[in-house]
Amino acid sequence: MGCGTDCTVTAVVDAHSGKVFFAPFIAYSGVAFQLDSRLLIENPPSDDNQAADDPAAEFDRPGYWLWDGSKFTLLARAAIGQRVR
Repeated sequence: MGCGTDCTVTAVVDAHSGKVFFAPFIAYSGVAFQLDSRLLIENPPSDDNQAADDPAAEFDRPGYWLWDGSKFTLLARAAIGQRVR
C-alpha cells in the first residue's frame, strides 16, 4: 500500500554550509518539531490518526527521532494505534 500525495520527505538544511540531510523515513501524516529542540516527531499523534484495524495504520505510526547535527536516530516508534508516553 502506498501513501500517494500524502507522503512527506523530510530534510534538514544546514543554514551555514547549505548541506542537506534527508531523514531515513517518509512521513504519512507530516512531522512536528520545534526550532529549539533536537526531537523530530514523524506522524505526530492526533485524534485524526488511523484506527488500529485500518491497513494504513502501519504507515501512520508516530516515530520519535533525535537529530544530532548530522543524522537522525530513532528513539521510539509507537505500536499501531498507540502513542509513546
